[in-house]
Amino acid sequence: SDIHLTGDVAPEFTRHAVDIANNWRPEMFALTGDIIDHPSCLDWLSGIFGQARASDGCYFILGNHDARMEDAKPIRRAMIDANWIDLGGKHLSKQMRGQSVTLIGNEAPWFPAPAELASSDGSFRVMLSHSPDQITWAQQNQIQLMLAGHTHGGQGRLPMLGPVLSPSVYGSRYASGQFFRQPTTMHVTRGLSGTRLMRINCPPELSLLTLRAMNS
Repeated sequence: SDIHLTGDVAPEFTRHAVDIANNWRPEMFALTGDIIDHPSCLDWLSGIFGQARASDGCYFILGNHDARMEDAKPIRRAMIDANWIDLGGKHLSKQMRGQSVTLIGNEAPWFPAPAELASSDGSFRVMLSHSPDQITWAQQNQIQLMLAGHTHGGQGRLPMLGPVLSPSVYGSRYASGQFFRQPTTMHVTRGLSGTRLMRINCPPELSLLTLRAMNS
């Protein structure tokens, strides 16, 4: 999450993160927005993200910084051209390891929210959301796993006090980490970068999540 291509950090930084992720041999890539801050970086997307490989696909949504661009459509086109799947405002059903999975992209409030989901259809529901603020929507729609960013972990974390900045209606409560609000497990990553380059006790994060079935 939170790539924030401004031109201040060379594209090799993010490309290196993609290389690390490829070495994990993931089944799925999930990118939860704030990809670009400056239109001059659009041409970087193919070189950065075009090498990503995952057996079940690479999925992305956009965030508030992408919405600040004069037109977000070129970002979506460039990511699609790099073989990523646009989940923004959409539902997608597929089979993964014999399990029915519904993938949902929630870019609200900066772009339209996806349609409400019907009552549980037995699928495992995974939602990409730019902000952890959509946790209530996730609960209401029986999302089992929610992936989010946006908060940068607080950008800085002070001893005893915790996160310095956390742009969320919940304050610093969901700045980073794992949280559970029935029936939703939410992972909030600190993200890779930001428009403010300095981080304090809050290093960039590339998350690897492993899901395991629970014995009933």
